[in-house]
Amino acid sequence: MNYAELIDKIPESEKPEILRLLRALDEAKAREAAQEHYLDFVKLMWPGFISGRPHKTMADAFERVAKGELKRLILNMPPRHDLRLSEEVPTTSGFKRIQDIACGDYVFGPDGAPRLVTGKSPVNRKPTYTVTTSDGASVTVSEDHLWTVRFRCCADDPYITLSTKDLYERQCRIKGASHIPKLPRLSPVEFPRADLPIDPYVLGVWLGDGNSHGASIGCGYGDMDSMRRQVEACGFQTTHNPKFQQFNILGLHEKLRVAGLLKNKHIPDAYLCASVDQRLALIQGLIDTDGCVTRDGKVTFHNTNEVLVDDLLSHVRSFGVKAKKTWGQTIYKG
Repeated sequence: MNYAELIDKIPESEKPEILRLLRALDEAKAREAAQEHYLDFVKLMWPGFISGRPHKTMADAFERVAKGELKRLILNMPPRHDLRLSEEVPTTSGFKRIQDIACGDYVFGPDGAPRLVTGKSPVNRKPTYTVTTSDGASVTVSEDHLWTVRFRCCADDPYITLSTKDLYERQCRIKGASHIPKLPRLSPVEFPRADLPIDPYVLGVWLGDGNSHGASIGCGYGDMDSMRRQVEACGFQTTHNPKFQQFNILGLHEKLRVAGLLKNKHIPDAYLCASVDQRLALIQGLIDTDGCVTRDGKVTFHNTNEVLVDDLLSHVRSFGVKAKKTWGQTIYKG
């Protein structure tokens, strides 16, 4: 009999204790496996770790050393990341070109946490490839840059680590959408909390539906009360002229002028490099004004300001979320 059938026969009052014991059993099994196998130990200590072929090779070698089967072991690992010198990557102090990153800087790992740069490899002159993902993002890397991918969407399909050259040659041999490599889901990039001049939600509301010349927000009568409550909860006062479908945010005009945003709508760099909750609040303000969420959870943002659209695209991707930009011709009153 499996666990589910057994639990169905147990009185409700005893189920919490049984579930606790089952979790403890799973944890004990994981600890026992970690004492025998190196990769199991790594996954116990780092649950989000994704192992690839090099990790398996190293783990097997470490276990042979521990058992006394291998007396000497030399590891020679090339750089995993091999990007074009002008490629920009996020650091905790903003975006920097690869050639400008120095030891002591912090970049980000797949889990979104900062990682200290402790060394830089020499510049090589190997062939490069421009790799483009299905959402339109692209990066230029060398043939030796390593990617952790899988080729099916099944949860049991293992991730493997291959070089850019290996992936390119594989794609030349094998055609079809089912064989396109798929990247693992990434976590949001964890920038430190920023000291921002304007509350991020309020800025998002203004960028979406605000008058670019001032601090008034266009808003339908049906949404007026709830939107004003949201803005006032962020520390601002608002006023409403009943003759117009808009409300004013008191004290915002001067902040927008100082930030250089009047007649110049865009997302300032400080907001692109803010904490997870601050970046999310900005997106919420934009979606509440110029966005839409469908019943199945698809989120869209509509705007004719391409600078703002590109800023938001970069902003959303910092959460590890797949997003793409599309164009369309629209007509209003002819």
